Amino acid sequence: MELLRNKLYETVSDISLWEDVLGLIIELSGAKKAILTLRDVHSSDLYIPKDVRLSLESPMLVGFSEKEIDDYIHVYQEKDPWTKVEAEHHPYFPYALSNFVDREELVKSGFMEWLEPQGIDDCVVIAVCTSVDHWVGINVFFSAKDSHVKRKIIDILSTFQPLMTEVWTFGQKVRIANTSTKKLKHYIEGLDTPVFLVSKDAELIDTNRAANEFLRLKCKTIRVQQSKLCSVDTQLRRKLRDAIHRAGNQEFTDLSLPKITLSHGHWRYTVTLLQKGEDVIGADTALRLVSINWSNPSPLSNVTSIKKNDHVEKTERELVSALAADDNVVQLLCPFGANRPKAKR
Repeated sequence: MELLRNKLYETVSDISLWEDVLGLIIELSGAKKAILTLRDVHSSDLYIPKDVRLSLESPMLVGFSEKEIDDYIHVYQEKDPWTKVEAEHHPYFPYALSNFVDREELVKSGFMEWLEPQGIDDCVVIAVCTSVDHWVGINVFFSAKDSHVKRKIIDILSTFQPLMTEVWTFGQKVRIANTSTKKLKHYIEGLDTPVFLVSKDAELIDTNRAANEFLRLKCKTIRVQQSKLCSVDTQLRRKLRDAIHRAGNQEFTDLSLPKITLSHGHWRYTVTLLQKGEDVIGADTALRLVSINWSNPSPLSNVTSIKKNDHVEKTERELVSALAADDNVVQLLCPFGANRPKAKR
């Protein structure tokens, strides 16, 4: 049990270590398989990340073969009667799905065709974290014949649920904060343009001095409220929030940073996605760079990959390479017409 506790703490800095957590739960309880997934808060449908659909593997799907994952995605997900139960009975506390769906119903739904070859026909579910639009859950699979296994699973999940919630929530914050490195801070501070580094929910991660000055002296509509970038103007607040959220749906590549631009009054707001929009379970944890410019002229009318910009200094190229090596921000922005970071002599 102490090993499981220590492994949970380690997930704060490395989300992929949840694979080890799931493996230990299986080992300690005698279960056969376990998953950690992102679920819709209303329907409880599993969200399958794009990478998983392509590779048919994930550290969060422990014990499942590529064929089993492929069959579930393309055939059995729509037959899964357990999902409806999870939507109707949110797993604030762990419970077995057999309490609501018996073997006869599993057979009738056709879902048993997927379960039986794997030697599983029951599952314990628990919510690790719940937000306004999704929840993160753990499902542990076993054979209903092994009643002692079910008891062990429920005991383990009940004991560790508070710690699981704590490390998951704190871990998401730590991973976002670690992405905003000192090197990135140095870069945005070198820009005359006001820029705000935010999460998908417009939570403010960082700003530059130009942004702070903009907030203090120049703008009566943009403000920071409850640690979020927002506006007192209802229309702008809605448009900006939508642009920040939609940026995560754009296709991200190293040489093409997706951006969404909107105009309101005398100002133009550009939201640029700095990372892939999905983490290992499909949650959107990517950072966005929100830049604000006077509508005419437009210092940020042309945004390009820093590696493709002939005007970029050697210092900036080294900065991108360092950040990429740290597996943080793969690309940065170098807007034409904006002052570049000054190298320290």
